[in-house]
Amino acid sequence: MKSKKKNPRAISFSFVNKRADPVDLSYAPGGGESDQFFTTIQPEAQYSVTTYAGHGWTIRANGQDEVLHSFTVPPKADGVTQLDIL
Repeated sequence: MKSKKKNPRAISFSFVNKRADPVDLSYAPGGGESDQFFTTIQPEAQYSVTTYAGHGWTIRANGQDEVLHSFTVPPKADGVTQLDIL
């Protein structure tokens, strides 16, 4: 049986909701494509995802269209592995 090798460019990244209300997390592929809803993060909860440098993410108030925050994952070498949503 072959073992699955990890992609060395992959980044384990966490989004932490520090707000009093839930937020919606979406992947933003860019290039004119629509955001892809991922999950709702409850207050004081964390969501971890495997992603890559340059991937875009958007955070919205739960069920709303207004973007609270847009974020692009930095290069792995930068050592940033978490975004606190304030």
